[in-house]
Amino acid sequence: MEIRSGHIIKGNAIGHHRIITNDDKPVLSQLYKLGGAKEEILSKIVKEYLKLGIIHPSESAWRSLIIVVPKKNGEHRLCIDYRRLNDATIKDAYPMPRVEKFINALEGATHFTKLGTESGYHLINMTPIDIEKTVFACRERLFEFVKMLLDWLMGQLHFIGR
Repeated sequence: MEIRSGHIIKGNAIGHHRIITNDDKPVLSQLYKLGGAKEEILSKIVKEYLKLGIIHPSESAWRSLIIVVPKKNGEHRLCIDYRRLNDATIKDAYPMPRVEKFINALEGATHFTKLGTESGYHLINMTPIDIEKTVFACRERLFEFVKMLLDWLMGQLHFIGR
């Protein structure tokens, strides 16, 4: 699913993503105070995510920090600070592919294509037992992701097909 306004990529979910933590103690982060304009932007993003089925309301004991970051094109991106969750996540030993391998494969090529994979993450469902770990707060309400988000530590390995 494409999350930018007005663009939705149709597609079926491609598996489930797990967040395996070293204990069941919830990560509960304090909230950042957002200014009025950023609160409105966040509200718009949350409404869009709800409409697209990327998030739904939550009652989880987990909570990570959230900020809204401007992008070069004038749009805004929802960023969630999952550092504390990532610290509690058991790491997969599978090595990430080395970028040099891909660069060397391009030697002699004359045509290139740029593909954005940001929204491809939203084609991967969260494993139901781990959805509660993905919570963020917005205007006194909690929401949790049912689709994978770019910011998770082991998400990249899952996305590349590990």
